[in-house]
Amino acid sequence: MAQTPLFDEPNYNLGHVHRDLENAQLTLSFFRLALQFATYFEAKPEGRSRPPLPYFVPTVQFMDMWERHTQTKVVAPKGVATGKRNSEEATQPSTEFVRLGLKMIDPNISAANTMTLMKRALADRKTYKANSFGVLIALPELEDLRKAWKKRKKQFESKLSPPVT
Repeated sequence: MAQTPLFDEPNYNLGHVHRDLENAQLTLSFFRLALQFATYFEAKPEGRSRPPLPYFVPTVQFMDMWERHTQTKVVAPKGVATGKRNSEEATQPSTEFVRLGLKMIDPNISAANTMTLMKRALADRKTYKANSFGVLIALPELEDLRKAWKKRKKQFESKLSPPVT
């Protein structure tokens, strides 16, 4: 049986640690890029109107999950009831499910915001005559990715270039 050799002097060659850190940095840069693309393509209406509420995509995902797992349709949210310790709760179970899911993402979201997001998703499903909510979340096409890449590259290059005087 071979034994591990013992060295008189410690081995301070940390090249393998440096290589692992470089690989981890590359992996994290890919994750960062993927996260930017995942959040970049949420539909935002143009114009001078009030800014849209965030979390439309997670709301649609929670509504789709509700319909798939309970086999019941999501109903239009009706109102807010007072729960334990005077906290606000939604009256319908599907609305409360979506509210609690969004509460895990953002603890400051209100029941009114949840109902607004759900009404928007229900209206979009009716407009597009979609059978499921998953259709409402559009995936970017290749040309959209190219445009976004060029825009990000241009922003990055403008940060690197010295100011013109």
